[in-house]
Amino acid sequence: MNTLLIFVAATMMQDLPTWLPARLHSESEFETTFVDAKKTHASLLERATGRSVLLQVRTSSPTFASKPIVMSAVSRDVRETTSSGLPFGHQVRILVKPGSVSYMVVGNFEQVTVRFFGARVYSNGRRQPPSGDLSQLEPLVESLAREAMGKFASRRAGPVTDRQIAGAAVKSFVAADTSAVMVDLAGWAQANNVSLNVNSEAHRASFSWRGKTHIVALATDQIKVGGEWRPMTDIVVMHQDKMWVPLSALD
Repeated sequence: MNTLLIFVAATMMQDLPTWLPARLHSESEFETTFVDAKKTHASLLERATGRSVLLQVRTSSPTFASKPIVMSAVSRDVRETTSSGLPFGHQVRILVKPGSVSYMVVGNFEQVTVRFFGARVYSNGRRQPPSGDLSQLEPLVESLAREAMGKFASRRAGPVTDRQIAGAAVKSFVAADTSAVMVDLAGWAQANNVSLNVNSEAHRASFSWRGKTHIVALATDQIKVGGEWRPMTDIVVMHQDKMWVPLSALD
């Protein structure tokens, strides 16, 4: 009986999309209610609160990424600045309203939508839309969106090989579409004797390199060097549960 339960649980885990954020894999916290056949759309229910989260990933293109994002909301309610203040994809739109928090992000090759909804309630026997202030969930929604987009981008990862950097072998791959050489950030930091400060929940890292503070965030196509945000040849990708950064941004 125990063997059967383990097999069923393992099968369920294998059926989850590879881009689904790790936090949502916990069956004790979240119940998966829907995954489409192409594994580009998933919905889950938070067991303790009855709140739900919807996630969707899609491929994109530089032409599409340059077009304005349209949300079905009054324009004054839509923001273009993340809760962290860090860049995200090529452009981002955020809507926080009673009962929900939504992030829509478009990059040159990936796009992601994450919506977190409050629990639905019943009044006079009728199901009512979710309500209440969920603004405190915005950092979580941003984190989920970054991880989903960063993981989805790993489909463009080529074979991982060793690259000699500062006399050490550092894991790297070439990204499809951009041909960017991506390096394992932690491995690069170790090779260069650089101390990384990592916020794993927010998916960002900072370090001092050549006399300047650097900041990178998952699914961002820019790197902050000193007080300046500089463009990169690709976004920060999550591959094999690691952050990978364009090597050209670190040279």
